[in-house]
Amino acid sequence: MKKFTLALLLLVSTVFTSKATHLMGGEITMLHLGNQQYLVTLIAYRDTVGVQMAQMATFEFRGPNNQQFTKTTPYDSIISGNLLPMYPYGVEIYLFMDTVTLPSYGHWTVSWSNCCRNGAIQNLSNPLGESMWLQTSIVTDSLSSNSTPYFLVPAAIYLPLNTPWQYNPLPFDVDGDSLHWSIDQPLTSLNQYCAGYVDPSSDTNDIFRIDPITGTISWTADMLGNFVASILVEQYRDGVWVGDIRRDMQFIVVNPGQGFPVWTNLSSIPVDPQNNYSFNLIAGKSFNLEMIAGHTDSTRSVYLDAYSE
Repeated sequence: MKKFTLALLLLVSTVFTSKATHLMGGEITMLHLGNQQYLVTLIAYRDTVGVQMAQMATFEFRGPNNQQFTKTTPYDSIISGNLLPMYPYGVEIYLFMDTVTLPSYGHWTVSWSNCCRNGAIQNLSNPLGESMWLQTSIVTDSLSSNSTPYFLVPAAIYLPLNTPWQYNPLPFDVDGDSLHWSIDQPLTSLNQYCAGYVDPSSDTNDIFRIDPITGTISWTADMLGNFVASILVEQYRDGVWVGDIRRDMQFIVVNPGQGFPVWTNLSSIPVDPQNNYSFNLIAGKSFNLEMIAGHTDSTRSVYLDAYSE
């Protein structure tokens, strides 16, 4: 059975005051290619008002028996530097990819760090003084393949003030491992959290939270501005921990007075017991879904994007 999920990207005209430097979020993934060789991928998001993104990324590897090594790679010149479409201000995506052969089996961690975080972040005491530390861990052995999950939906997102809202980054694990989700504090260096972190400001009746099974984030934001959180996804295989991935995300709360598109036919779509929109599909059978959205301002454009495995 496959779960079909739609995400709506909303086009809003809004003016922001930036307190940049630049880093807004990202993650590191590892794809097993065979024989202990992995494709390591770093995706990072940059506020265009801030300083330029470094053209090279240095991955740090830590393994069993205190093994350590680094690998430096340039960013992909075709994808890197492109703007994410339909965002309220400039957000660029950067992609760094390289292959690496791990010298032994066991528990490996790959990390990357750069300074500094976006100065507009409100739920850190000194975001301009904090680096963004991303890392992922994986357990390898000679008997099976193990890759980290990856995400289908971008990490830099925005939402309207005082409005119930949900988001799911849609992870996909090629090995079919079980995933457990939690909210963690962002890291500034190895094993060191950013100072002064608090969860994003919320309506007391709908606090910032994540479903540990589905990964859906739910929240009613009660303050305008930029907020950061680190989403930790742990992998389990037959009940045994086999890795985790940390995804830093920046949430941008905007004024709904500018107008947001709205779905007009949600009442016809089935929901599961947790009130999530859900479909049970039969393999080999056709399936049709119509989504209808509109805007009170006839001069605005509405764009729909579908994300799926």
